[in-house]
Amino acid sequence: MPSKQKGNSYERKVAKDLAFWMFEDKDFLKRHSTSGMDKSVWCGDVVPVKQIPDTWRRHFPFLIETKTGYSQHHPTFWKYGKVCEWFKKSYLEGQVNNQPVTLLICQFKNQRPLLITNYLIDCNKLLFNVAIPISINGHIHYGYVYLFAEILKYNFYELFDIKKILNFCWHRQIFELKISIIGFL
Repeated sequence: MPSKQKGNSYERKVAKDLAFWMFEDKDFLKRHSTSGMDKSVWCGDVVPVKQIPDTWRRHFPFLIETKTGYSQHHPTFWKYGKVCEWFKKSYLEGQVNNQPVTLLICQFKNQRPLLITNYLIDCNKLLFNVAIPISINGHIHYGYVYLFAEILKYNFYELFDIKKILNFCWHRQIFELKISIIGFL
């Protein structure tokens, strides 16, 4: 199977897995038709295609990127530069588009899929496998690495505090609006 077709197929599989995990509806998320190359309403490889629930304030705070194949970039304890590059790009795009929680799902050749996120899940509920330091604009951020299949076994809402995440997004939008108004005056 050609690599582009394999990537598209993997994005569709991840979309179904995440949609069922997050919304109990396997059709809630889909592979972005242009694989994240442009922004419609949401950015990323996997985006919502149904109305966001009121309990989420009709906002989707996750930027979901997928990578598959890349046998030459399989991260090790000493070598994870390509993962940092992918994560940094996704993180910055998410910040610009008020999708501040990055979910980077990587399936390296002959390896178990990884979920790498900037959201630190309560360690009493699920311990990350490793934290990767990533320099972004002169600051160190961390990508917390979990086994994708393992994280899907847990209740999404017990791991991700949606109210807290959405409050962050809401306060950020108000701050940006104030800055825009000040700049306009």
